Amino acid sequence: MKNGLLVLLLTALLAGCGSDEYEKARDLYVGSRTNVPSEQQGYSEPLSQATALLENFLSHNHEHPRAMLLLWRCYLRTGNPRAAAMHESMTRNAAKMRKVLPDEIADEADAYMRERIVQLFGEIATSAEVEDLVEILEEDAQPAVQEAAAQILARLRDERGLAPLLDKLEAQDPSVRAFVCRALAAFPQAHVLEQLAQVLLNDKEVEDVRAHAGFALAEIVQLHSELRSALVEKLQPPLSAANSPLTTQLLAAMVLAKLGLDSGKSLAEAQAHSPDLFKRGLAIIILGEIGSEAAVPLIAPAMLSDNSKLRLQAAEALGNLNDAKGLPSLYQAVDDPVESVRQAAQQAIEKIRRKTSPR
Repeated sequence: MKNGLLVLLLTALLAGCGSDEYEKARDLYVGSRTNVPSEQQGYSEPLSQATALLENFLSHNHEHPRAMLLLWRCYLRTGNPRAAAMHESMTRNAAKMRKVLPDEIADEADAYMRERIVQLFGEIATSAEVEDLVEILEEDAQPAVQEAAAQILARLRDERGLAPLLDKLEAQDPSVRAFVCRALAAFPQAHVLEQLAQVLLNDKEVEDVRAHAGFALAEIVQLHSELRSALVEKLQPPLSAANSPLTTQLLAAMVLAKLGLDSGKSLAEAQAHSPDLFKRGLAIIILGEIGSEAAVPLIAPAMLSDNSKLRLQAAEALGNLNDAKGLPSLYQAVDDPVESVRQAAQQAIEKIRRKTSPR
C-alpha cells in the first residue's frame, strides 16, 4: 500500500515538473518572437533553452499536442532541420492536433507563424473544423493568414464556407479579393459564376483581381460544362463591343480561350507586344491557348523581358503551344534567376520533347 502511494506521488511530482518545463518553454518562446525565421539565426537564446526544455518534456509526454506545436515553432525559428520530422509527427497525431490548433492560432501573435500553423491545420482539417476556419478568414487581420484559411475552405468544399468567401469579395485589400476569387472556383454554382463574372467585367476593379476571377471562371466551366453556355453568353458581348475597355476585352478573350474559343485571337495578336505588361501577359496567355506555330514569334520575345511574371507567362504559353519552334527560347530560360520560370520552362521543354521524340 505504501509502495503504491509512493509511486502515485512520484508520478504526480514528475508530471508537475514536466508541466513546469512546458510552461517555462512557452514563456521563453513568447519572449523571443521574431518576424521571419532564418537558418543563419542558429540556436540563439532563449529559443535554445525552450527547445531543450520541450525536447525533454516530450521524451516523457510523447504526443502532447501543444508541446509538439511549440517545439516545431522553435525549430522553424532556428532553422533546425528537425522541423520536418516534427511536422510529420503532428500530422500523424491529427486528432489531438485538431483540438488545440484553433486556440493556438488565436494566441500566436506573429503573423508569419500564424500562417504556418494555419497551413498545418489545412493538412489535417476536416469538415468539423469549418467554423474555426471561417472565423480565421473573417477575424484575422493578416491577408496571408486569411489566404491560408481560404485555401483550406476551398479544399473542403463545405457549403458553410461559401458565404464568408463571397463576403470577402468586398474586402478592402485587393490581395484578399484576388485569392478569394481563386478559392471560389471550388464552388461551381450559378450565383458564384455570376459574381465572379461581375468582378471580371468591373473595369474599376484592380486588374490582378479581375484576372484571378477569370482563372476561376475558366476552372469552373472546364470541370462543369453545364455552366459553359451561361458564361459564354456573358463574355462574348464585352469582347465584341467596340466601346468595351481593352482590358475587359482581353480578360473576356482569355477566359474564352481557355474554353477553346478563338474569338479573341486577332485581339491577342495585336497586343502581343503591348508596352502594358498586364495586357501583353493576357495576350500571351490567349495565344498559348488558341494559337498556332505562327504565335511562337509573338510569344518568344517575352522570354527576354525584365519582368519575371511575363517570362513565366511566356514559358507556360510556349508549353501550351507545344511547338518545337519554341524550344530555343525555352532553353535560354532553364537558368532563369526565378525558380518558377525555370520550372515552367523545363516543363514546357519536356512536353515538347515528348511530342517530337520518335516512338
